[in-house]
Amino acid sequence: MNNKKGFTLIELLVVIAIIGILATVVMVALSSARGKAKDSAVQSDVRNMMSAVELYLNDNELPIHTKQTLNDSTGLGKELIDEGLVNKVPIRHGQTSNDTADGYWYMSKSGEYVICGKYFVKKVGSSVGWFCATNGSTGEYSTEQGL
Repeated sequence: MNNKKGFTLIELLVVIAIIGILATVVMVALSSARGKAKDSAVQSDVRNMMSAVELYLNDNELPIHTKQTLNDSTGLGKELIDEGLVNKVPIRHGQTSNDTADGYWYMSKSGEYVICGKYFVKKVGSSVGWFCATNGSTGEYSTEQGL
């Protein structure tokens, strides 16, 4: 009699293949969830900055600013920090100090303002979109030109 215990090589390879397929599916799902979480953070950041600007406007006039990157050291970001309305200004990972095409930016004139953050993965139309706040309301745009 041949009473060998254990698994055959084929059985082991099948189990390893199934585990590999399951791991791939999980990794793809996590990657998608990570992108959606970053996009939600962009929305939250823009809404928080909008709230801070609305509070700022209760006591101050908003100075005129041409389109600028949102940062801690100049312009609107510095003014909001100096007033104690925010602790820090949102910065997109990898955003350079003058990069308004891929991150957070703002513009203001005559008491009106626009604050925008670029989504990481969410599409608006056929391209990655922007989430913007302007004078107390928010919306999604497919390009900066649509603002």
